[in-house]
Amino acid sequence: MISIIIPAYNSERTIIALLDSICSSMYLPFEVICVNDGSTDATAGLVIEYRRNHDQVVLVSQENRGPSAARNRGILEASGDWLMFADSDDDYVGLGLSRVQHEITENPNADLFVFRYVEISQSDRKVIGMNQNVYLSVKEYLEYGYHETDYLYIHSMWNKIYRRTIFELSGYLDEDVNLGEDALFNSRYLSSINHINICDTPLYHYYIQGGYSLSHRKKSLMTLWRNYLTIYSSISELFQKYNLEDLDSLVYSSYYFGTINQYLNSPTIDREDEKTLCMMLTNCKWTDKLKVTNDSGLFAKILLVLIKHRFHCLGLLLCKAQRLRRAYRQI
Repeated sequence: MISIIIPAYNSERTIIALLDSICSSMYLPFEVICVNDGSTDATAGLVIEYRRNHDQVVLVSQENRGPSAARNRGILEASGDWLMFADSDDDYVGLGLSRVQHEITENPNADLFVFRYVEISQSDRKVIGMNQNVYLSVKEYLEYGYHETDYLYIHSMWNKIYRRTIFELSGYLDEDVNLGEDALFNSRYLSSINHINICDTPLYHYYIQGGYSLSHRKKSLMTLWRNYLTIYSSISELFQKYNLEDLDSLVYSSYYFGTINQYLNSPTIDREDEKTLCMMLTNCKWTDKLKVTNDSGLFAKILLVLIKHRFHCLGLLLCKAQRLRRAYRQI
């Protein structure tokens, strides 16, 4: 049986659409563990009403403790041999869920199934992931994922199916981490397996509404960078295990410039954010590992040259000018 775990907090506008996408398309024996994480709206009542016609749906309620704690609670309540996870503001692709039955039946020895997903924003819709059915080693999967597709293809939990026994051996989600907990867990899970079953069918609709989803929240620049460093440190152990030094530099640099990009795009910046930016430009511990690729933008390439030659003031001016430029273009 498959257990689909949904942490839900104030999800009255989206939870029924998610439940419908599951119950109308899943053909294997399944259960849905909906963990009401201290909602103050009608989420719990809607799930209770929905359950009257769908006895596969289970509601568990707890005080608000965050998505990782809700997922962990759902795992404890689940009885399936396989685990899936969904965010309450997304939903599943019907064809993808019907494909789950085929994949698990045809590949009973697989320890992890990875599907494509559809990223949907207000202006765009794109399918992400490997467009073929194949077994990959963990090393091959990492090389493809980080070079050829979005990091969420590797880091997220909602486009994957986990074997419960290995999931529990890998440990539960870290409830003290509020950004990148999926990536931290997946790095542990990947270190415990050898091969991955890749499926070419999109499984999941990942919605980015107004540029932000449930996983996108405003954080201070330093908080964001510290979280990224924690994620990188965990993933870096996998890179070392499989001798993927080029990926190590690539991922580290993407997190660094991703944090800088947060500064460039954020509508509000305070004094602590400005201080963090200065530290990021001048701290050799953080800058010596940086590299750019042919795909890096002109801004990143120029900034790295300034950093490497210790022209920190010019680097700071470049960041401020780029921030003003982007703000002006949005007016």
